[in-house]
Amino acid sequence: MPTFAESEPSAPNPATGALATNEPARAAPGEVLVAARQVEVTLARTTVLRGVDLEVRRGEVVALLGRNGSGKTTLLRALAGLRTVDRGTVRPKAAVAYVPQDPNSLLFAPTVREEVAQTVRLLGRTDDGAVAAWIDALGLHDLASRHPRSLSGGERQRVAIAAVAVGGAPVLLLDEPTRGMDAASRHVLEGAAAGHATRGGAVVLATHDVELAARCATRAVVLADGEVVADGPARTVLGGSLFAPQVLRVLPPFLTVDEVDAAMERS
Repeated sequence: MPTFAESEPSAPNPATGALATNEPARAAPGEVLVAARQVEVTLARTTVLRGVDLEVRRGEVVALLGRNGSGKTTLLRALAGLRTVDRGTVRPKAAVAYVPQDPNSLLFAPTVREEVAQTVRLLGRTDDGAVAAWIDALGLHDLASRHPRSLSGGERQRVAIAAVAVGGAPVLLLDEPTRGMDAASRHVLEGAAAGHATRGGAVVLATHDVELAARCATRAVVLADGEVVADGPARTVLGGSLFAPQVLRVLPPFLTVDEVDAAMERS
């Protein structure tokens, strides 16, 4: 499995005078919150995960990439303790929370605010402002009095994430979280994920959205046929893989439209 080191900033582009940016400056990852060692999972006589090693640390936003059937969902469920592993170990050192692809399985309350607050009550806690904080973080303030089932798919996804995250688990595992989301909602999710990591948590997003990964992930892990085939700083992994964003293919070395816009403003 190739591993990657953080790349150095490149020289200014002589055509534009713009400096090609690398990974956004962030604090170094902290302690390990959950670790998988040599994990193997077999379903219906098919090996879905084989020899997977993965550590998730404080301060990370990890993009878990791979084609359909590569094992992303199975790995998330194993990390969450929802899937028994046949070999190897999964050792959580902090609470882990999982949001599945289908948000409807988590939505039962009559309003968005009640949906988020219900988690706090079920845990026997007093709301210390976390409900309002997560409603705001995921851009749900204007939807707070709506019935979750009346919302769009992307809005329901944000409600489900808020309802799980408000429980306070340091590790959030999000399975295809941007399904049904428009661009504005994706940016809201990116901010919420980055904020959780900055506060000492960690987020793992299983996704096909390489633009999302390029914008908000600090690290990218690529699965293929149940094996980790790449693991390193997001910018480096995305820049050298089949999952490179379209922007990079057309306007290298930029990974995102935001980077292109910033370079044009500086030129």
